[in-house]
This record gives sequence, structure tokens and C-alpha cells, in this order.
Amino acid sequence: MGTIPSTTVSAKSANARPTSAPTPVYRHLFRTLKWATSSAVVLLGVVSAVYGVWGPLWPMEPAFSAGLPSSGSPFDVAFKVENRSVLFPLSNLTIACEVRYLGGISGVQISNNTVSASGANRLGPRKTGLYVCPIRQKLVINGRDVADVAREAGIAFRTEYDRPMFGGRASSESEAFTLQSRTNPPQWMLGAPLR
Repeated sequence: MGTIPSTTVSAKSANARPTSAPTPVYRHLFRTLKWATSSAVVLLGVVSAVYGVWGPLWPMEPAFSAGLPSSGSPFDVAFKVENRSVLFPLSNLTIACEVRYLGGISGVQISNNTVSASGANRLGPRKTGLYVCPIRQKLVINGRDVADVAREAGIAFRTEYDRPMFGGRASSESEAFTLQSRTNPPQWMLGAPLR
């Protein structure tokens, strides 16, 4: 049988670390970019999930929708106003009803009249309020209240409220609502009139 040759290892070579080439700068940049991109994707996913479940985390302008039609005058119907932000209230809220046009009153055409809506001046986060445009008794033609005789109408809402993050006041305008008098009972619809 043969013997295994013995090798001697010097103390200097046992403690020596293998030397490697330095990592190029572009690899560090690539790793950093990869980490930053994946972090941004994760953050975007979390914000999207929160937005999808609860709503936006940032301040939003109020959203308007027509109230349910009633057997009374459509000018007495309350409009719903929603604050869609999850975190920020709409404070010192003022809403003006802009009557864009009133028609169907024996040849009389009225346009661009504004009245202040009645309702609360604050909407908390994710809250909804009801607001009425008090047109009744404000516009009278030939001794008759326009709210009782108008067959065509268009209304939009102008709002002002405190900016929650930057101070000052913010303003916005809703889309127009059109009175659909051909339905029974007449009701407000979002958008331009159907002809």
C-alpha cells in the first residue's frame, strides 16, 4: 500500500483570504435600482388596495348625485353630496346652485341664476350630506313660481371649501344635471339633455 504524501501548509497561506475582483459599479447601481423598483411596486400595490377598499387617501372635491324623484316638484329634491376622501374632511363648505337654464315657461327663457344651497357646512371623511337648491320662491314670473311651471332646466353646483393640506380655499364645479320632465315623476339626470 502506498502512503499519502503529506503536505505542509504554512501559517501565512492558511489565514489568507482569497482575493476577488472588486464588484463593478454598474452592479451596485443595478441592485439599487432593482430594490427601488420593487419597493415602489409594493407601495403602489398597497395604496391601490387601500383605494379600492376604502377610497382615496388624499383630499378630493365633492361628488354630486341626484336624489330620488318624488311626486312633488323636482326643484324640491335634495341632491346628495359625498366626500370621497378617507382621511380629509370638507370644512367650511359652501355650495351654490347655478341654474344654467329654465325653459318651457310660455316662451320665457331664464339662464345663469345662482342661489346658495341649504345643508351642513362640513362633511367628514367618507360622509354624505343632502343639499337642496332653494329655487322655490326665488324666481317668479307672471305671479307664478318658476319651480312649479318650468319643464326644462339645467343645474350645476359650484363649491368652495378649505384646503386641508395647503391652506387657503379650493373650488370646484360639478357636471351639469338636466331635468327630465318626460319621466313620471320628473327627475334630475347627470349630463346634457336628451333630445
